Amino acid sequence: MKRLVLAVFMLSALNSYAQKSGSAARIAAITSFEEYNLNQQLIDKLEYALKNIDIACEDQKTADDPVTWRNKGQIYTAVARNQQLAKTYKNAASDAYVAWEKSLSMEESRAEVKGKTKDKIAGKQEFIDGFTTSAQALYTQGSYSFNEQNYEAAYNNFSKLYEIPTRTASFDLKKKIDLTFESGKEIVNMHSNAGFLGGIAAVKSGKLEEAEKMLRPLMAEKKIKDDDIKTCYRVLSGGYLEKGQTEKAKAIVAEGRKQFPGDFDMLITEINIALQEGRLAELEGQLKQAVDADPKNAMLHFVMGNMYDELFRGKVNYEKWPVAEADLKAGSEYFDKSVSWYQSALKIDPKHFNSAYSIGAIYVNFSNYYATLNKNSDKLKKEERAKIEADYFKYVDKGLEYLLEAEKIEPNDLSLIRGLKEVYSRKSDDANWSKYSAKEKELMKKGQ
Repeated sequence: MKRLVLAVFMLSALNSYAQKSGSAARIAAITSFEEYNLNQQLIDKLEYALKNIDIACEDQKTADDPVTWRNKGQIYTAVARNQQLAKTYKNAASDAYVAWEKSLSMEESRAEVKGKTKDKIAGKQEFIDGFTTSAQALYTQGSYSFNEQNYEAAYNNFSKLYEIPTRTASFDLKKKIDLTFESGKEIVNMHSNAGFLGGIAAVKSGKLEEAEKMLRPLMAEKKIKDDDIKTCYRVLSGGYLEKGQTEKAKAIVAEGRKQFPGDFDMLITEINIALQEGRLAELEGQLKQAVDADPKNAMLHFVMGNMYDELFRGKVNYEKWPVAEADLKAGSEYFDKSVSWYQSALKIDPKHFNSAYSIGAIYVNFSNYYATLNKNSDKLKKEERAKIEADYFKYVDKGLEYLLEAEKIEPNDLSLIRGLKEVYSRKSDDANWSKYSAKEKELMKKGQ
C-alpha cells in the first residue's frame, strides 16, 4: 500500500515538474538545436529540439517571450529543410512562418508601447535571417506539394511566402530579405513564382478570390512571362466556369482574349462556355467566318473539330444508358463533322498532333457506345450480338490507326501512350499492352 502511495506521489511530482518545464524545455531545445547545427547528421537532436520548443510555446511564462517564438521559427525552418524530417512534419515550413510572424507581432507591440517605430524592433537581423530562410523552406515545401498535386498544402505554403514582403516591409526598410536564388545561370524569384503557383493551387482548391489576390498583381504588373499570364487567364476562367459562375468566367476570357487574341487554349475555353450556354449557332458561324478568312490555318480546323467532338460526347454518352435514338442520330452527325474537320486540319498540316490524336480518341470514344450496347444485349440474337461486336472493333481499330499516326508525330506524349495501352488492352494484345505500359512508366519517371 505504501508503494502505491509513493508511486502516486512521484507521479504528482512529475506532473508538477511538467507544468513548470517551459523554461527548461526552451533551454533543452536551444542546446539540442546547437548540437544539430554542429553536426547535421544528428537528426534526433533536431527532432528533440522541436518537441521541447513546442512545450516552451505552450507554457505561458515562455510563450509570452518573443524570443521563444523566434527559437521555434529557427527550429521549424531547420526541420522543413531536413529531407528526412520534412516527410514527417509536413507543415514545418508553414509553422515556422507562423512562429516568425507571431514573434514579429509581439516585438512590434513592444516597440509601440515604448513609442518607437516598427523599424526599431529588437532582433531585427534575426528576423531578416529568419524570414529569408523560412521563405526558402516554404518554397521547397510548396513546390513539392504542388508537384504531388496536394494543392491545399501548396497554397498554404506559397501564400505565406507571398505575404513576406508586405508583412516585413515596416522593419525591412532596406529590403534585405532576399527572395531570390540562383539556379544555373537563371535567377529564380521565389515571390513571383509563389504568387503564380500559389494562385493556381488556390484555384485547384476552390479558393477563387484568394487566387485572384495572388495572380492579379502579377498579371497587371507583368511580373511573370506572357505564357504564364495566359495560363492565369485560362486557370481563373476555368475555375469560375467549374463553379458555375459563367458570367465571371466569360469576363476573364474576354479580357484574356483581348490581350492575347491568338491564344488557342483561351479560344477553347470560350468555345466550352458557348457550348454550355447553348450558343452553338452563334459559335459555329463565328468559327466558320474565321476559317473562311484564314482557310489554311490548321488550328482553326482543329477547333471546329473539337467543338463538334464536345457535342458528340454530350449526345452519345454511354454512361447515361440507354442513349436515346434521337441523341444517337444527332451524336453520329456531330461525330462525322468532327472527324471531317480533324481530317481537314491534317491535310493542311500532316504533323498536326492534336488532330491525329483527337481522331483516334473520338473513334475509341464511339466504341464505348458499342461496348455498353453489347453488355445490354442479353435478349438479342447471336447474329445481332456479333454485329455489335464487329462495330465495336471497327471503331477500336480505326482509333488505333490514327493513334499510331499521332505516335509518329509525338512519340513521347504521355496521354497518347496511355491511350494506346488502353486500346491494346481492348484488343487483348498482351505484347503491345506490355510495351506501352513500360513506356508509360518510363515517361512518368522522366516527368513527361
